[in-house]
Amino acid sequence: MNVPAPLKGATATEDETSRELQEICQNVDQNTGTTKKQKWNRVQKMTLMTLALVNFSASACFALQAPFFPREAEKKGASHTAIGMVFGAFSFVILISSLIFGKLITRVGAKFMFCCGLFVGGNCTIMFGFMDLCPGGWVFVGMCIAVRSVEGLGCSMAITANSAIVASLFPGEVGLVMVCRDGYGM
Repeated sequence: MNVPAPLKGATATEDETSRELQEICQNVDQNTGTTKKQKWNRVQKMTLMTLALVNFSASACFALQAPFFPREAEKKGASHTAIGMVFGAFSFVILISSLIFGKLITRVGAKFMFCCGLFVGGNCTIMFGFMDLCPGGWVFVGMCIAVRSVEGLGCSMAITANSAIVASLFPGEVGLVMVCRDGYGM
């Protein structure tokens, strides 16, 4: 049986790795090849609730701006195209940066990336709330695009790490947990 090498930076010994593989093999039903259902422990339940709350909060920060921002931006002299660019910048940055953060997560760790993403995204959300103090015109639009782009970086870090945490804590039930997390979060 080939034992996979631990991830770069991991401190698992060969004995620990083989012990983990034996535990995984014991939880596999020999007849069907599926993983036996296990009860979730307290840490898994609390982590799932926390990740669902973070997912809900991130979705709310994105969605709750739609009814209010266009009216405020028009007061500052922004066109409908510019308003669309502000909203599109967030999603575009997430699309591009999630690929990069997916590659970096093994180097920096999921917890660190998750915390940094929440910090950056939360602070940018607060900063976006103060955009009404910015002068009108293209300065306003440029500042909004910049803040929303950095907010997209933070959300991308948090979303990428969120999925990695789910995969590591619930190895046999990733699909179920993703549905629970996204169902409660959205």
